[in-house]
Amino acid sequence: MKLLLLWHGAYEYKVGDVNSDGYVDAVDCSMVWSATKNGAYYVDDIKNTYKSIFPKAKCAAAPDANQDGWINYTDGDAILQYYADMSSENVNSTNIGKIDIFELFDD
Repeated sequence: MKLLLLWHGAYEYKVGDVNSDGYVDAVDCSMVWSATKNGAYYVDDIKNTYKSIFPKAKCAAAPDANQDGWINYTDGDAILQYYADMSSENVNSTNIGKIDIFELFDD
């Protein structure tokens, strides 16, 4: 059953798309910066509570733009750089904006 759901996209998210609107832009950057102004979040620590910090995110990993396991100010910077690159048609070689798969947690 899980494979079937993965195949149909039930577990997909876009890296850096904090508000799940399908775009990675300055709004996502602002959401990360606002949430991390008082510190960072370890993705594994907020896997069950991330909706209280990022209410529209599809998963706890979505705001972790550089995919280092931490959500902090540098993720906002990376999102803003991605948005600037896309707006000016520059190449951005990060995984931001790409589709990734997240894991459901039962604990």
